[in-house]
Amino acid sequence: MCAVGSLTVNGFGYPTLLFKVVTFILSGLWLIINHTDSRGYDYP
Repeated sequence: MCAVGSLTVNGFGYPTLLFKVVTFILSGLWLIINHTDSRGYDYP
């Protein structure tokens, strides 16, 4: 209940939470893609 109250204090609560979740997922995908790319045979 405390998290819901702090997210609904103003209009920025839930959009900020959504932005953080999307950023977390995209950064994880970037780490996977970067790791796969660096293992390529033609990587300098």
